[in-house]
Amino acid sequence: MLPGTEGGPELTTPMTFPPARPAGATRRRATPRSILLDAVVAATSASAPEAVVTRLWSHASEVARIARDLAPAADVDPHDAAAAGLLHDVGELLLLARQPEGYGALLLSSDDHAGQLGAEKLGFGIDHALLGAEHLLDLRIAHVIADAVADHHDPFRESDLTTIVVAAADEISAGDPERHHAMDLLGIAPEAAAVMLAAARSPGAPTATSRP
Repeated sequence: MLPGTEGGPELTTPMTFPPARPAGATRRRATPRSILLDAVVAATSASAPEAVVTRLWSHASEVARIARDLAPAADVDPHDAAAAGLLHDVGELLLLARQPEGYGALLLSSDDHAGQLGAEKLGFGIDHALLGAEHLLDLRIAHVIADAVADHHDPFRESDLTTIVVAAADEISAGDPERHHAMDLLGIAPEAAAVMLAAARSPGAPTATSRP
């Protein structure tokens, strides 16, 4: 169980949090970047560990870049792939905003995705992938993007190709040799994945967004 979540509430609807804009300002249209920024503000305002927020931000940007680069070969819209890559772990930021100390400790110590998802379900009643997808649908983000977020840990061969591309990008970014299911579905060899990761991390690589 998540540290400190014994008896905690189940999160069965998308979480809400204060938007990153002055009070009384005109409501802006939600975009992938603004959604991620709002989630970062919420987690930071809740005093989530800075190391965790920074790692999630960097990982989101890296997955967005890799997904965008993978998209053309899979006949996927690069904008959809990049958007879903940027938002694939937004649910983790939302959970951080809800319980910064206990969930932050879990993210800092966990290297097992299956165990993490199980702990999230036990502690919150929902895992970060599904929470993120529900949140995006609540903001009227396209289903193809929300679906990719919901299933980025367990795509099937029959899954939408955008979902598989984002899952593969996440696996490439993680660099874990035990995680390659989506890469296999796309026919990406480990050597090719290493080249893609190095390109995404090169100093000259275009960034998907910049942290405020």
